[in-house]
Amino acid sequence: MTRIYLFVSLFLAIVCAHIEAGDFMASKSLDEQMKTYQELVKNNPHNVSTLNKLAYVYIRKVRQTVDFSYNISAEKLLRLALTIDPKNYDSLLFLSIVSMAQHRFADSRDMALKAISVNAYGSGAYGILGDAYYELGSYQQSANAYDKMGDLKPGSPYYARISSYRALAGDPEGAIGIMQAALEASDQSDSEDHSWYLLQLGNLAFESGKTGEAETYFRQSLHFYPASYNALAGLAKVKAAHGKPEEAIAFYQKAIAIVPMPEFVAALGDIYTSLNRATEAEKQYALVEYIGQISNVNQEIYNRQIAVFYADHDRKLEEALKLAQNEIAIRKDVYGYDALAWCLYKNGKIPESVKAIREALRMKTKDAKLFYHAGMIYVAAGRPAEAKTFLKTALAIQPHFHPLFARNAEETIRKIEEPFKRS
Repeated sequence: MTRIYLFVSLFLAIVCAHIEAGDFMASKSLDEQMKTYQELVKNNPHNVSTLNKLAYVYIRKVRQTVDFSYNISAEKLLRLALTIDPKNYDSLLFLSIVSMAQHRFADSRDMALKAISVNAYGSGAYGILGDAYYELGSYQQSANAYDKMGDLKPGSPYYARISSYRALAGDPEGAIGIMQAALEASDQSDSEDHSWYLLQLGNLAFESGKTGEAETYFRQSLHFYPASYNALAGLAKVKAAHGKPEEAIAFYQKAIAIVPMPEFVAALGDIYTSLNRATEAEKQYALVEYIGQISNVNQEIYNRQIAVFYADHDRKLEEALKLAQNEIAIRKDVYGYDALAWCLYKNGKIPESVKAIREALRMKTKDAKLFYHAGMIYVAAGRPAEAKTFLKTALAIQPHFHPLFARNAEETIRKIEEPFKRS
């Protein structure tokens, strides 16, 4: 689930690392590039190429900082560029990326299609089109777009997308193999980019229960890019799985000090809860709510994370359901249905939650949390045999998928089995 819920997701990160827009002063830092292009735009505000380049730097700053205001600045530049040159491929492509980052997936799809109408041989637009379809839950159309991307320009961005699709389709081993190919094809001179592929391998390994391999990948990721807050959070997950909560806390604190992602903060709170440190846990949970509410942009980006957080912690359950329903109205992907199912379950709407979790499992994704949610929902539905199967599957995939829920899955299985042992 991490793979989808992190805002700096697989799709945006890949595109930001490999875009078809020429030389972007790669030897300079993003801040240096930003300063240079800002000055150029100031001196010539109608140069479309310069507008595009500054917008692209802003897009990469979002990846680096998770400061969504850069997306707003990028969009203004790109819309200005398109008033000057309505058929500029780079402007259309970059605007599609910005729409993706703002979770306006239908807009992203439409803009990518416009870019393709301008240049049918630009692989980047097919990649973003596939990403948009992926987030909208139109998986066959997503696969078709990725195939076209691969036909035009196979390479790391293409392999990484196919890896993600394989994981979604229930083939984690295949996903790891393809992500390794993406890593091997990546440019090691771009340390942040190379780090990103190692991070994805760490996530795939962890989600498959290979915590030792995951730790190796996360540490390698940090070696190439020490500011990788996602790699620090990955190491925190590994330490929690290895029964080292104090080390997990330290890694989460380091990650949060760089970027306070709601998922990291909630996970830190859950570790405190597992240690019966309720006061410290509540401070983290309150911070999650605050992060989700401090701006309209955050509310748009973090709706799903906040909905699941509320449901996980039995807070504001009616609001959680409303958020999940709003999301699924425009974004019918596997994890949208999972969030909806979980919020329906927590609101006591069991038949509806069963229907939604079936949709969440339709791609046979091997994600422990999906199966945990299914198990708990089927317990509530009075279907213990199926619930037990789901819960055992969750633990088989990743026995340490969550510091609280993995333990609850084991306890629930014991409760289901108890009547049979007595008879």
